[in-house]
Amino acid sequence: MKVSVLITAYKEPRTIAKAIDAFLNQKIDFEEIVVVCPDEETTSVVYEYASKYPFVKHVKDEQKGKPTALNLGLKAIHSDVVVLSDGDVMVGEDAIDSMVDYFRDENVGAVTGRPISINGRNTLLGIGPIS
Repeated sequence: MKVSVLITAYKEPRTIAKAIDAFLNQKIDFEEIVVVCPDEETTSVVYEYASKYPFVKHVKDEQKGKPTALNLGLKAIHSDVVVLSDGDVMVGEDAIDSMVDYFRDENVGAVTGRPISINGRNTLLGIGPIS
């Protein structure tokens, strides 16, 4: 079973590396990790990973909202199973392996986890005080 990751991010250069690392540390070998983001700061971090890991890819976000970003990313995916995440979410150890196990049952069409942001919640997107 081929599994890909789709991460949407916006102005998350401080957290995107942790998010990607959490997927790289899973027991699963992903077909690809696709990061959709519009800003240069986050994109530059993604390109650093792409230079080390050819299966990490960037898709330019058109900044038309999250649904558009997800659709752009899904068009770039080449797998049977897609894990959706955000640039400020760090998945737990073995989380994806246990989620993917459910897809061995052909009656299962979706599985969810409980995402917890690694950005502080006392700031707007973790980039500064809320005004």
